[in-house]
Amino acid sequence: MSILSELAIPLTREQSIDTASAYAEQIKGSPRLKTLAYWRFRAKEQGAPAWFIKMIDVEVNVIINRLVILEEWGRAGDSWAFASHTMRLIYWADMMARQYINPHMMDAHNTDKVEVWLQTFNQKSPRRD
Repeated sequence: MSILSELAIPLTREQSIDTASAYAEQIKGSPRLKTLAYWRFRAKEQGAPAWFIKMIDVEVNVIINRLVILEEWGRAGDSWAFASHTMRLIYWADMMARQYINPHMMDAHNTDKVEVWLQTFNQKSPRRD
């Protein structure tokens, strides 16, 4: 996963704004974001179902909105956690698209505990009716 460079912890509101803007620029230039775009194009080219493309696009829209928030940051405080979470969202969306196109990437992942875990819920609705 791409890592943000560590910037000095901002001490003033102005420094917070500058730091958030710098994180936005780092994210926009990150190789992982470019790879996400590549795999999104590939998914469409290879005929991924519309629901899957929509799922990726919803994630990308969240990422874009978070970049706008970083660019327009107007509060005091360190934006590192917000920017870092944005990078994680990029990673997850990238991996979803990548693994859809290359399902063999999931072969090494073991899912044997999922069925046991699901049985603990006994098919009950999570809602409290």
